[in-house]
Amino acid sequence: MNDYWNSPAAARAMHSTGRQLGQREGHQQGHARGYQEGLAAAQSQLDEMNEMLYGLAQILGACAEVLSIATEAQKMQLGRRYLTRVDDALISGILKVAPHQDNRFAGMTITLKLIDESVRACLKNSNNSVSPSL
Repeated sequence: MNDYWNSPAAARAMHSTGRQLGQREGHQQGHARGYQEGLAAAQSQLDEMNEMLYGLAQILGACAEVLSIATEAQKMQLGRRYLTRVDDALISGILKVAPHQDNRFAGMTITLKLIDESVRACLKNSNNSVSPSL
């Protein structure tokens, strides 16, 4: 009687099957580990960016508070500089929407009020060679 499981053909078949299973399992484990490492790195970067943005919001808030008591001339100067910088950023593609028109800034009421006052002072008191995106 011929015992298949003790034959060289069975050994080759089992070897091939085992190798394929091992490769598949190794690939799945490697993919999962790489995916987790990628997520951890991305989360770390997001956390750093959020911290930076929060810091910038504090700086901007402090500036807004100081400039809220600024003279009309100072507000005009801010308005001109703001409009020039925003127009340049829109033209170059750095910004897609002017910040004062971006709904994502809606919660920053003090800052938006300051920008609005400055831009309006700029428009009211000059011929305004800058093209505001109001």
